[in-house]
Amino acid sequence: MLLIAKILFHLWFLQFCESSLPPLTKTPSNLLANCVNKILTNTVNKHENVYLINTDLKINLPAITLNITNSLTKFYKIPPQPHAYVIETHSDFPYITHQLLFNGLLEPREELIILTDDSDLTDIFDTAETYFMHKFLIIQRQEVVHRAGNAPTALGSFDAGAFAFASMQPGKPRDFSVVYVPLPPFVYNGTRGVMSEIVNIIADKLEISVSYTASNLTNSETFVDDRGHAFGIISELEARRFDVVLSSLIRFSTESLYYDASEYIAADEVRFVVARSHAVDDWALFYKEFTWLVWILFIVSLLISYLVMYAIQRWWERSENSSLLVNIVQIILEGSSTIRSDSSSFNIIFISILLSTTIFTNVYKSRQFYFLRTDRSHQLINSADDAMRSELKSALHPTALRFYKNSIHPIEKYLLAADPYVCSESSACLEKVVREKDRVGVDVIRHLKHEITEKYIDSEGRSMMHFLEGTPEQDVYFVVFFLKGHPTFPRFQELLYSVRESGLSNYLDKKIDGYYEKAMALAQPSRSYRARALTLRTLRSTFYVYFSLVSISFVVCLLEITESLNSLDSCIYRILRSIDNKTIVYSINTEMNNINLPTILYDTSKSFTKVKKLANSPEFYIIKEDNNLASIINTLYFEGLFNPRSKFLIVTNEFNQSTIKILDEYFIYNAIILTIQRNFVKNNRNLTVINPSNCSGYKNIYPMEPRNITKLRILHTKFAPYALNSKKGVVPEILNLITANMKLKTSYIYENASLSSGYIEKNGRGTGMLGKLQTRRYDLSSRVFSPADREHLFFDITQYVSQDYVIYVVPAVVTINKWKMLYEEFSCHVWICFLCFLITFYIAFYLTSKHKQKFEMFIDVLRMLLQGSSPIPRTYNACKLLFLAFMVFVFVFTNLYKSVQFHFMIENLHTPLYRTEEDLRKYKLKASLHTSMSRRCNISTNHLENYLCNNILFTCNDNEVCLNQTAFVKNTASLEGLLHLKYVVPRRFIDSEGKSLLRVVENNKTPIFFYLYFLKGHPIFSRFNRKVRSVHEAGFIRHIIRQIDWNYDKAMASAAISTALEQTQLSLEMFHSTFFVYIILIFFTEMFPVLVNSAINLAKKLDLPRKLLTANFHNFNSLTSLTRPTLLQPITPSIVPACGFKIAGIVKRRCKSCVMVRTEERWLVLCKAKPRHKQMSMIKDPRNTWILSHATQSKVRPW
Repeated sequence: MLLIAKILFHLWFLQFCESSLPPLTKTPSNLLANCVNKILTNTVNKHENVYLINTDLKINLPAITLNITNSLTKFYKIPPQPHAYVIETHSDFPYITHQLLFNGLLEPREELIILTDDSDLTDIFDTAETYFMHKFLIIQRQEVVHRAGNAPTALGSFDAGAFAFASMQPGKPRDFSVVYVPLPPFVYNGTRGVMSEIVNIIADKLEISVSYTASNLTNSETFVDDRGHAFGIISELEARRFDVVLSSLIRFSTESLYYDASEYIAADEVRFVVARSHAVDDWALFYKEFTWLVWILFIVSLLISYLVMYAIQRWWERSENSSLLVNIVQIILEGSSTIRSDSSSFNIIFISILLSTTIFTNVYKSRQFYFLRTDRSHQLINSADDAMRSELKSALHPTALRFYKNSIHPIEKYLLAADPYVCSESSACLEKVVREKDRVGVDVIRHLKHEITEKYIDSEGRSMMHFLEGTPEQDVYFVVFFLKGHPTFPRFQELLYSVRESGLSNYLDKKIDGYYEKAMALAQPSRSYRARALTLRTLRSTFYVYFSLVSISFVVCLLEITESLNSLDSCIYRILRSIDNKTIVYSINTEMNNINLPTILYDTSKSFTKVKKLANSPEFYIIKEDNNLASIINTLYFEGLFNPRSKFLIVTNEFNQSTIKILDEYFIYNAIILTIQRNFVKNNRNLTVINPSNCSGYKNIYPMEPRNITKLRILHTKFAPYALNSKKGVVPEILNLITANMKLKTSYIYENASLSSGYIEKNGRGTGMLGKLQTRRYDLSSRVFSPADREHLFFDITQYVSQDYVIYVVPAVVTINKWKMLYEEFSCHVWICFLCFLITFYIAFYLTSKHKQKFEMFIDVLRMLLQGSSPIPRTYNACKLLFLAFMVFVFVFTNLYKSVQFHFMIENLHTPLYRTEEDLRKYKLKASLHTSMSRRCNISTNHLENYLCNNILFTCNDNEVCLNQTAFVKNTASLEGLLHLKYVVPRRFIDSEGKSLLRVVENNKTPIFFYLYFLKGHPIFSRFNRKVRSVHEAGFIRHIIRQIDWNYDKAMASAAISTALEQTQLSLEMFHSTFFVYIILIFFTEMFPVLVNSAINLAKKLDLPRKLLTANFHNFNSLTSLTRPTLLQPITPSIVPACGFKIAGIVKRRCKSCVMVRTEERWLVLCKAKPRHKQMSMIKDPRNTWILSHATQSKVRPW
C-alpha cells in the first residue's frame, strides 16, 4: 500500500510541475495545440465529432481529419454531424468554407475555431457574415487587423481560461445567429431525380427537415455579389427534378410545418415561402405509422379483439378447441388448422385480425388528423382565393434586392414588386413571414402558375407552387406509395415471391400483385380519383402486410431447407401436403390411389355418371396425360366438373405447344406441369422447369419476375387470351376481366387490323388485333399515355385515335367523384353505425316477438357472418331480422352517408361537376395535336378534323410535352364545336358500342342517387352460383378475400375505359358498397330457403299442400335449381282437406306457368300462359287404379 501511495504522489507532482510551467517556455506550436486542446476539452463533449481541417493537431476527441485537396465523397457516409470545427487556414478560409457548405460538411450553429497567421481578418469576417456563422473563435500569433466596428477580443498570451464564445456584447467576438445555411447537403439520383414522397420518409426517419433548391445551374453559371464572392449552385442537376435538401440545420417553428420548405432562387439567400397543399398532412400521418407505440397498440388491439370474440364464443357454447393460440399460428403460417374450418374458433381468429386492423387503423389516423387540424391550426389551401385569404408573402435577403433590380424574369420582378420583407437574419425573417402572413395577390399566383420556368417544376412536370384550383384531396385521404422495385425498398420484390401460396400468404400476395400492378397501371393512364390505386384502407395496415410477409417467408424457407424429395411420386405428395384435407381432388388417368385426401378416381374410358352428383366442385386436379389432355378437359368442361380457378397438377412425358394452347383456351392460370422434357421451355421465359427427381432443382427462366414452383402463369403469347363471338366480336365485359387479370392496359383501335397488317409504333411494338376481329373492337397491346399533371385529375384517359399519334383530352363526369366516396367505405364510423343499426332492429324485434329466446338473434347473426349458415331453423325471427336489417341499412344509411360525402366535396372542396353541356363552359379544354396530324387536317374534308385544326393550341412532336402543355393551359372549347364533334364524329372516335369518346352528357343524372345493379345473367356474374356455393364451403372471410380481387379489379378495369354514368359497363353503382354486396351475396342464398320455409308455414295455416311448394326446390345451395328440368316433371302433393282426410295423388304440370289454385272447395291446376292446360278429368296411373286431378271437400266424399 505504501508503494502504491508513493507512485501516485510522484505522478501528481509531475503533473503539477508540468501545469505550472509558464506559457513562454513552450514552443509556439505546442502552445497553440495546448490552447486548442484546452478549449475543446472544456466545451465539446467527448462523444461528439470534431473536424480538423488542414491541421495536424493531436486532439483527444473523436476527430475526423479532412484535407480539402482530396475528394469530399468519402464524408457522405458519416452519419453524425460534427459539433466543433478546427480550421487551420492560410489565406483560403473563404474557399474552405464555401466547399464545406456546398458539400454539406459545415454546420455554422456550432463552435468554429480558426487558426490563422494572417493579420487581415476581413475575409474571415465577410465570409462568416455571408454564411451566417454562429460562433467562432480566432486564434492567431499576430496582431489583429480588422475593419471598424468588428473588433473581436484578443486573448493576449493564449490563456486557455480567458477564451469565450460570447454573445452580442461590447468587446466580445461577434455572434451570428441564423437557422440554416444557403445549400445544405442533398440527396440526388442522377437518372430520375428524387421522389418527394420517398424523401419525406427518409427525412422523417432521420428527424430532419426538407427544403428545395430552385435552380438548375451548373458550376459555370454562378452568382457573384458586390464583393466578388462566387456562389455556385450544385452542379449537374437535371431539369424538372427535385434537389432534396436533408439537413439537421433546418428547424422551423411548429406553425411553419404547413408551408413548403423555402425555395432558393439564388445562392444569396433569396427565399419564397409558398403554401403547400394538405397532402403534406397525409405524409405527416404516415410518419408515425412505424413508431414503436403503434406496434404496441396494434398488438394490444389484436389481443383485445381476440379476447372479446373468445368470450362471446364461450358465452353460448363450449370451446371446441382450447389451443386457439396454436391454431392462430398454424392458420397464419400454413393456412390450415386442426380444428374445422367451419367452426367458431377458426373464424374468430380471422374476425379478430380483421376488426383490429380495420378499427384500429382508422381510429388512430382519425386522431392524428384531428390533432393536425385542431392543435396546429392547419390551413386548407385549395385555390388561389384561399391563398389570398391566407395572406402569405415572400421574404428576401438584402443581397437579393440588389441582385433583382436588373432582372427581367417575371417571378423575380414580382418578388421586388410585392413589397417583400427584408431582413438580415434568416430566423427572424422566417418567423415574421409565418406569423404575420401578409396578402399575396391572386393574379400573381396565377401568373406564377402559368409562366413558371423549368427550375420550378418537379419530376412529373407539376408546379412546385401547390395552389390547387379544382381538384383538392379529401381531408381524411391517406395515400401510401409502396412501389415494387423502387430503390427505397429494393428487396421487397424478392420477399413477395418467396412466399408460398397457402393460407394468409396467398391472400397478401394477391393483394400486392393485384392492387399495385393492376390498379396502379390504371392510375398511370388516368390521374382521376377513380383510379387512385392504394390507400391505407386497402391494406388495412402496412405493418400487417410487412410482418406477415417476413414471417411467412422465413418459415417457408426453413421448411424447404429441411425437406427433400427423391422421386416423382414424393414430389407430387409434397405438393399435395399443402392442400387442405377437406379439399376434393380429381385423380384422372393415374394410379395414385393412396392419397390421404378426399379423392375421386376417374378413368376417361368410363362415364362421368358416378360423379355428376357431387355437391362441391374440385379444387385440385391430378392429371396423368397420355396425349389426351384436350379430351379430358373438354369432357370435364361440358359435364360441369371443370373449375378453372382450381390448381392443376399435370404429369406428362411430352410437353409441347398444344398443351399451352389448351391451357389458354380454358383460361387455366394455376398449373404445375411435371415433365422430363426440358428443351421446350428454354425459349419460353414464363415457364419454370421442375426436376422430377427431387422437386427442388427448378430453374427460373424469367429472372425479372421470379416464379414460384407452385404456380405457372400463362403469359407467353404476344397477345392476351380473348373471348370471341363470331357475331358480336369481343365482349367488352369479358375483355375487361381478362386484361385486369393479365395486368394489361386497354385502348381503342379504329379499323380492322390483323396480325399480318398490324401497325408498328416507333418503339417497335405492334398494335394489330388478335386475328380477324371486327371493326371498332379493343386492342390490348397499344400504349396509353396520360397527362402528368395531378392538378387536372378531371381529364379522362388520353386516347390514341390513329397512327399519327393524335391525342385528344376529353372531360370526365361525376363518376370520378363517386370513386372518392369509395375510399371512406371501411371507416370506423360506417362500422359503428351499422352495429348500432343492427342492435336497434334487434331490440325492436325482441320487444315485439312472441317467442323471446335469450340472445337467439345475436347468435344467429354472428354465426351467419362467420360461417355463412345458421345452426337453428331459418324460420326464426333472427333470419328475418338479419335480412331486413341489411337491406334497410344498405339502401337507407349508405345513401345518406354518401350523399353527405358528395355534398362535402362539391361545396367544401370545389370539385368540378359535369352534368350538362353548360357545365363545360366553366372549364377551358382544348385539343393537342401531333405535327403530322396538323398537316393532315389542313387538306382534310372531314368536319371533325377541320374543327381540330382550326382550334388547336399546341402542335408538338413530343407526346409528353404536348400533354403537359395541354394539362397546364386550358383554353376554351366552344359549345358549338362540342356539339358538332358529337354528331359528326368518325368511326375511329367511337368505342365498341358506338358511343362517342367525347363525353358530352345531355341527360342530367341525380348525383346523390346511388342504386345497386346485381344482374343475375350478367357476364361479369356468370359464375355467381358457383361463388355462392363456395361461400357455404369456406365461410364469410374466405369469400371476402376472393370477392375483393374479383370485383375491385374488374371495376377498375371497366372504369378506366368509360367514366360516363350512362356509358359505364361496370361502375361504382353496380357495387353500391362492396362490403354490403359481399354480405348480400351470402344472404341471398340464405334468405331464399327462409322465404320458402316461411311460405310452407303459411301453407300450414291455409291448408296448402306442403309438397306442392317444396317439390321444385330440391337443392337450396344453388340458384340453378330454379331452372332445372324437374319443373316439368310431375309432383306428388299431399292434400289435407278441412274435414281431416288426407288424399295422396299425382298432379301433372305441363309447363312452368302451371300453378295450383284453390277455388272455393277445389284444388285446380291452372295455367296463365295456356288455358288449355287445365286438368278437370281423371288420369290413369299404372301404380294405382285411378287418381284425381282435383279434389273436393265434400263431407260425404272428400275426393
